[in-house]
Amino acid sequence: MNKQLLKVCFIAPAPPPFGGISKWLSLMCSFADDHRKTLEYTIINISPSKSISEGRNMWDRIIGSGIDMLRKKRELVRLIKKEKIDVIHMTTSGQLAIIRDLVLLKAAGKRKIPSVYHIHMGRTSQILEGKGWERRLLVRAMRLASTVVVLDQNSYAAAKRELPHINIVKLPNPIDLHKLPKLASDAKKEIVFVGWNIPTKGVEELVSAWNNIGKQFPDYCLRLIGPVQEQYKAYLDSLVKVDNIVIAGELPHEKVMEIMNSSSVFILPSHTEGFPNVIIEAMALKKPIIATKVGAIPEMLDENRGILIESKSIEQIEEALINCIMNVDGTRKMAQNAYDYALKNYDISKVFIEHEKIWNCLAENQGTAEY
Repeated sequence: MNKQLLKVCFIAPAPPPFGGISKWLSLMCSFADDHRKTLEYTIINISPSKSISEGRNMWDRIIGSGIDMLRKKRELVRLIKKEKIDVIHMTTSGQLAIIRDLVLLKAAGKRKIPSVYHIHMGRTSQILEGKGWERRLLVRAMRLASTVVVLDQNSYAAAKRELPHINIVKLPNPIDLHKLPKLASDAKKEIVFVGWNIPTKGVEELVSAWNNIGKQFPDYCLRLIGPVQEQYKAYLDSLVKVDNIVIAGELPHEKVMEIMNSSSVFILPSHTEGFPNVIIEAMALKKPIIATKVGAIPEMLDENRGILIESKSIEQIEEALINCIMNVDGTRKMAQNAYDYALKNYDISKVFIEHEKIWNCLAENQGTAEY
């Protein structure tokens, strides 16, 4: 490519709120602003008009999203014509959003713009190995893309097995180590969950588990941080049977990092995940981590970097929490392993370069080259 400036269009949800993909976008754009003067980016924001915590209904998910999809298509076509975009980088969390992905990928392909299709979900292998409508849509979208990026080895293996002729790349989510607080020297007796307060994040099992063991550890507190719908918060409050649980709601990201940094244990008992940024943050803050065996988490916490549990298991949550509280020396070693691994593998400077290689390769070869 003769020109010096690479123009990338991100199609992704922009914060707020700070979900997994919006965190990824924020990190990538911030790094590009600070370190990449030969790259220019634009963003097509695909955040829904209402978040999960605000109670999206069927109208929002189908009719409203359909109208918004047509707006995004017009915005993409306008940007392609006006900004002379070299590559589009589209993120997805699957489900009905794949319909929008198909429309936008087709619009880019019709105008000869190469595309990266970045699948941010932990269900990719299950979808590709199944037979439902989501599989059919996802396969069609992957075939339209110049390169597909997945997060974990299971997704990579399933994609290569189902679509052997498509260019598939496995890349982790990144972290900017320079934007985290200085590691705390002392930890409060606090167990922290960070994420959407919804059933699929395992918050009900977590509250139930702490109800069972919280009285054994009255000097410890379980703190749930993240967006929560008012009605669902009332339901969670009704489940609480002990005094040492705090449902804190949504907080600014900097405040969340401060609380995590001073905590003694981080827990994420999700039913499904992709490559959770919050796990990387906990690793980089040198926290003992308890998390479920979903998505990329087993790869992230393998080799004694965390405690892995089955999803939906109240009993295993209890056992893991007791282990972390009672076995401080063992969890300290585990946290050190996680910290070392995060620094080596997830630093934004390394992950960004790998994305940049893909973009340059596609732009130079009009989307036909293998990466």
